[in-house]
Amino acid sequence: MQRLILRLASAALTLLWLAPAGAACESCRQALAAKGGGFAAGLNTSILFMLSMVFLIPAGFGLVVWRSYRLDAVRARKGEGFQPAGKLRWNA
Repeated sequence: MQRLILRLASAALTLLWLAPAGAACESCRQALAAKGGGFAAGLNTSILFMLSMVFLIPAGFGLVVWRSYRLDAVRARKGEGFQPAGKLRWNA
């Protein structure tokens, strides 16, 4: 329980420490002020989309690797493992 509280407290402090970094750059701030709410919503959505890709792309690769290992284990249990077609000829 103490570990959970310590982790939550450290996460909260990290978020508070990083809050100024989340502010928009000056040119983005000026563009948001000039164009209005629809532009701001679109900009926020695009930023969230780009941030999600940082996690989704490696997760997709991890899923492919995990699935291939899982299917290989199932095939090995069934006796349907990889069987080469014949002898490999390196120097034909």
